[in-house]
Amino acid sequence: MKPLVAATKTNLLNTKKILSLTEEGYRLLDEKRKILLSELSTAMKNYSALSAELSKTLEKAYTSMEQAVVRTGGRQVEDLARAVKISRDVLLVENRLMGANIPVITMEDTGDPPFFGPFGSPLIVEETIRHFTDAVSLTVQLAEKKTALVRLAREVQKTIRKVNALEKVHIPAYQQLINAISNRLDEESRESFSSLKMIRNRIRT
Repeated sequence: MKPLVAATKTNLLNTKKILSLTEEGYRLLDEKRKILLSELSTAMKNYSALSAELSKTLEKAYTSMEQAVVRTGGRQVEDLARAVKISRDVLLVENRLMGANIPVITMEDTGDPPFFGPFGSPLIVEETIRHFTDAVSLTVQLAEKKTALVRLAREVQKTIRKVNALEKVHIPAYQQLINAISNRLDEESRESFSSLKMIRNRIRT
């Protein structure tokens, strides 16, 4: 292989330094990849568990609502629902994790109590409101987990591409360049030695 740069000792040393830095970068990125994959696996488990919990909570909520309608009538359930005054304050912040912005969402219920319906409302209605309130909270948490999951997956893909590029392209290229420069320097050294030997032989004769 013909060197892409001049075959000099300076270029050889510089290329070795670049290779060393590239290999160190590869090790760091590979470690980052492993950490991100671990975080991604945990995020997937959390998302699946939370999704299942939300499904169960919604099932309870709709079942409870159907029972409330049967026991108290649809019109009364609507009136009781309108009497509930709940507002929610949502705060979103982001934490940096290995290059990915991971959202953290907090939600607080505010408003005029009672949150679970007027005094004396049927218990089944209060249970229904409680279930739907829990479902809203779980939905916010699920959105947080899904966003984190998507961003972690995206960062994993980017990191894997960089690791593969270093491992399969850049590092082999620098290794080949070092070998080419070294071979060329060795060849020049042999040529110089041979020429010097011929000159000495001529001088002696």
